[in-house]
Amino acid sequence: MTALEGTHEIPVAPREVYGKKVKRLRRAGWIPANVFGPTIEPTSIQVEERVLQRALGHASPTTLFTLRGLPTEQRVIVKEVQRIPTTGRLAHVGFYAISEQKRLHADVPLHFVGEAPATQQDGILLHALDSVRVECYPRDLPERIDVDVSVLTDFDTAIHVSDLSVPPGVTILDDPGELVAKVLPPKRLVEEEEAAAEAAAAAVPPEAAPAAEEAEKKQ
Repeated sequence: MTALEGTHEIPVAPREVYGKKVKRLRRAGWIPANVFGPTIEPTSIQVEERVLQRALGHASPTTLFTLRGLPTEQRVIVKEVQRIPTTGRLAHVGFYAISEQKRLHADVPLHFVGEAPATQQDGILLHALDSVRVECYPRDLPERIDVDVSVLTDFDTAIHVSDLSVPPGVTILDDPGELVAKVLPPKRLVEEEEAAAEAAAAAVPPEAAPAAEEAEKKQ
């Protein structure tokens, strides 16, 4: 998905209700929220619950929203979502206002596509990461990074951070050598390999071990 493809608008209103009184706000169908960041002083707002639910339901952690209803429009990402434990309903949302002129750090989700051929050998596809940390200008921020697992043709092949493809202007901050995905051999094969290794070790007489080690050193 390209940068800014998921930009959405959310109408908001200033909030003057705080503390225990926000329960009445929620009962009236409004969710308390706040906006903070380099482009705005911390500001308390409220958002219609149905509008917010719809927006969050179709967004990723890097979706850019435009908040309308403040003295100046604010471009934001969702920084924090709190829910009521007993019901799962929204309790509070924190929006981070971005500056178009400043590079930002964000966690971009990984989207795994394709089919790993090695899984046809009863292997198990391992997703070692579900997101990566990136740095870029807001205009370049991708909503997700696709990971094509069709390159995993055997159990020895792996995808690392260095193999990921990102749009121009985006820098991944994670360790390039960190594992992203690979196919693990089936448990049966692992057990067979371990049993074979144990059997080979047991076949060497104890008194022969020092001699074998010495022979390896001379090679």
